[in-house]
Amino acid sequence: MMKLVFPASIFAIFLVFCMPSYAKDGFKSSEFLTWQKDNRDAYVRTTVGTAGAIAGQNDEKHAKCLENWYFGDEQKSNDAIYKAMQANDSYHPRLIILAVLQKRCGTFKYR
Repeated sequence: MMKLVFPASIFAIFLVFCMPSYAKDGFKSSEFLTWQKDNRDAYVRTTVGTAGAIAGQNDEKHAKCLENWYFGDEQKSNDAIYKAMQANDSYHPRLIILAVLQKRCGTFKYR
């Protein structure tokens, strides 16, 4: 999991700078699902890795759940995420990923 922290951080910084274009265009899961599979998988892997890094700073049990669920069978996990995106295709892909992660492992609200 720690090997993912640096690349995930770079990706997160990149997303911050791209945020205005996403907001302007209303980036939706329907568009995301048209991407090539390798690109979709990389986006999801990086988003989950970032979520895991954040969880690791706050709740080790939560981080371990995310790691076990997603990286235990990445293809099965991606399929679950893509299925949720198909059912909710008007929402941003990150919102769908977050919702699936919360359903599997609990909230990201830390005390």
